[in-house]
Amino acid sequence: MNTIEKRDFIHSHLHFADDILIDEVFKKINTAINSNKVIVGYEAGGKPISAYQFLKDLKEAEDQIRAGNFLTLEEMEREAENW
Repeated sequence: MNTIEKRDFIHSHLHFADDILIDEVFKKINTAINSNKVIVGYEAGGKPISAYQFLKDLKEAEDQIRAGNFLTLEEMEREAENW
């Protein structure tokens, strides 16, 4: 079974798991994510991006948006004309 098939199997059978198994799986996934072991992508230069860093960056971006600290598409297009 490949990774995608395993994920689909787990997802479709998760409702059969008891509390003990759910707690074990949760702890294992949570530990992996918070310990920077789960790689979810790569930067343009090839450096890996961990799930922890991705979620941290996402929260920072959401905070910036809420604070109004962003450029609109039109503003970005005007800036790009001067590059």
